[in-house]
Amino acid sequence: MKTKRYPYARISRALTHCLLDIRKKPLRPPDYARLLGMRKSAAPLLERAGQNGFPLITRPAKENHPGIAQDMRAEELWYIGAGLPAASAWQKRMIIV
Repeated sequence: MKTKRYPYARISRALTHCLLDIRKKPLRPPDYARLLGMRKSAAPLLERAGQNGFPLITRPAKENHPGIAQDMRAEELWYIGAGLPAASAWQKRMIIV
């Protein structure tokens, strides 16, 4: 399917945009931040960040934020492409070191 005019990366990007229903829109500030990991010593910072009003998400499966579904769908597609079980995107926990 690859041609000189349409390289594999461009075709792949276009298909990903179709699967995730991504359209050209102006960038807007993020609605939340997903925390992937932290040090134990940073726990007080996490508490203060939660009081600030900006949502920090540590367990996506337990959240009901509208943007999470699209992010998880994108992560599941990445897992499928990497040959890993797609359900693990929803089950991952935050890493504490």
